[in-house]
Amino acid sequence: MTDLNTVMETLKSRLQSVAPTRIVTRSYRDFADRPKLELEAGVFTVLSRGESDYHDLHPAEFGTHRMLVIGQILLAEGATGEAVEQAEFALVDEIKAVTTAALPPELDGLTLLRFSQSGQLEAPYGWIVAELEKSIRTIRR
Repeated sequence: MTDLNTVMETLKSRLQSVAPTRIVTRSYRDFADRPKLELEAGVFTVLSRGESDYHDLHPAEFGTHRMLVIGQILLAEGATGEAVEQAEFALVDEIKAVTTAALPPELDGLTLLRFSQSGQLEAPYGWIVAELEKSIRTIRR
């Protein structure tokens, strides 16, 4: 049995250990609502997207937990689109480092499915959205 909150907190902790200079949170805030210093450091927000693909319906025990990691970053005014893209790649590399490292039992089977990025459209702001999943066993009462 794995508690979903434990999974989320463990993912947050692992990401913070891989990227100690970043802000890592479980509460999303828009760019306009984040302090400039946080955005310059880079922010990761870890979010749950729910569960699906249950194999046993009564109770629903084995499913797939889907998660997002949203990365936000602010570069210096006048930064090129290429510089923003490189900063986004660095965010993704940090997420990949979590998924390719030895993982604790709470994150066993964690997989990075895909990521999206800003496409240089909002320079000097950059963002990524990484989609992750893991098979999970939960007990529903």
